[in-house]
Amino acid sequence: MKIGVIGIGKMGGTIARRWSEKGHGVRVANSRGPQEVEKFADEIGADPADIYGAVEGADVVLLSMPFPAVSKLRALWSRLWTCHRLTNARLRVAWAISTALF
Repeated sequence: MKIGVIGIGKMGGTIARRWSEKGHGVRVANSRGPQEVEKFADEIGADPADIYGAVEGADVVLLSMPFPAVSKLRALWSRLWTCHRLTNARLRVAWAISTALF
């Protein structure tokens, strides 16, 4: 499965690591760009990306960031919607707010 993870703090980073260990194709991103996630991506066997590259062609997208920050991603939402409508992809958006969910 192709998975994009935006936000690689404690929660997003841990989930990205687990998915990568299970053999999924994981792309990780944060608000600072692919060069800032490159070291972490190499460490877990994922691909570094910007926020748009993380969602392009993804089956699943995990947003792991403080809830108020999500509203600042209007362009990303537009791209997610367009990708979903044009490709009829099985795109699911999982919300992981910066509190422990598990």
